[in-house]
Order: sequence, then C-alpha cells, then structure tokens
Amino acid sequence: MSIDLTCVKCDSSFELDPTELLNGSDRIQCPHCNSKVSPLAVEEFAISLAEFCKQIAALSKRFSLSLSLESDDLPSTYRLDEEEEEEEAEEEEEEDVFEDMNDGDEAYESEENY
Repeated sequence: MSIDLTCVKCDSSFELDPTELLNGSDRIQCPHCNSKVSPLAVEEFAISLAEFCKQIAALSKRFSLSLSLESDDLPSTYRLDEEEEEEEAEEEEEEDVFEDMNDGDEAYESEENY
C-alpha cells in the first residue's frame, strides 16, 4: 500500500508509506522542496487513515476492495474554497519562516536590534 503525492509548490511527485503514518510518523514532507504539512494535519490524517483501514478490514470479510481517489475528484462538500486555500497557504508560509528561524537563523531579541 502506498500513497502517491504531488507537491503543489514544486510539482514533484513522491510516495508516502501509510504504515509510517499509522506507526506514528509526524511528517509529510516533499523530498524535493521540503514543503510540509503541519503535525496536527498529519495526526488527523493518520487517525482517519487508521479508521479507514479498520473499515476496509471489516468489508474484506465479504468483498475485495480496490480504491483510487484523486483529490481533484472529491465531492464539493470536502473541497476547500479559494479563500480557505489562500489562508492555508499563508499559514504554511508563516510556519516555514518560523521554522527557518529555528533552524539556525538568529532571531532578534528585541525590536531595538532591527
């Protein structure tokens, strides 16, 4: 089982092993541009994936299941509208800036240092 992802930021494709998520991995990150999903979103996705696998196991007693799901094919009730997408992109950019600061860039201790 694998999940194929395409990074919206750099348009590169990569695979994600769902067992890593189910075993507690807290990262979904593009290996090409390092764009990543927040740990909370990863946790919620992992919980949903675990429940989904549980339901598939229950169905497998009577049926064999094969599934292909494209994010573009989601019903409109599950899609983000353009405003929500823009807000999410802005939040991710802000998170990236703060993470970059924590990765070795010096942060100013006070406004006087500007």
